[in-house]
Amino acid sequence: MAKTILLMVLTALVGSCTAGWVQEDTPIDEDLYAVFGITGEDVFAVGANGMMLRRENGEWRKVKRGTTEDLFGVWGTDVEHVVVVGNNCRAYEYNGWVEQPEDPEAETPPDLKRLDVATCGDFRAIDGPTDKSQAFVVGERTQSQWYTGSRLNDGRDFSARMQG
Repeated sequence: MAKTILLMVLTALVGSCTAGWVQEDTPIDEDLYAVFGITGEDVFAVGANGMMLRRENGEWRKVKRGTTEDLFGVWGTDVEHVVVVGNNCRAYEYNGWVEQPEDPEAETPPDLKRLDVATCGDFRAIDGPTDKSQAFVVGERTQSQWYTGSRLNDGRDFSARMQG
């Protein structure tokens, strides 16, 4: 049974549609835990068993998996630079690829790029401004890290920046 997802559709992004929640079907059976939208047409969702989806032109498509660990957070700066985080130190960058092209002659998409992390843990959320390659990653208990465009650094850097 395919899972459904609820999306908040804004009149400004969609145009003639009425603002509000919309229910959409997805091509998967896994539970989804987080959604992040760049625009009303470019939306990402992550969930159980390393599932990552991208919504383009009103259709949900699977992104090639980089893990089988549960993913709980997704954030990005544009449709070709998205970061996902989850259980067991999992942090990945997505750089624009979706599932295998139908043309066998086409280049095979790479897996999600695994990011180095300062401290291993179970990550639960990521968020930051969409105009910079910096975001705050929250983990279980008191663990936190700072995404700086290429890796996750110790959260102490974030505290210092907030105080400054």
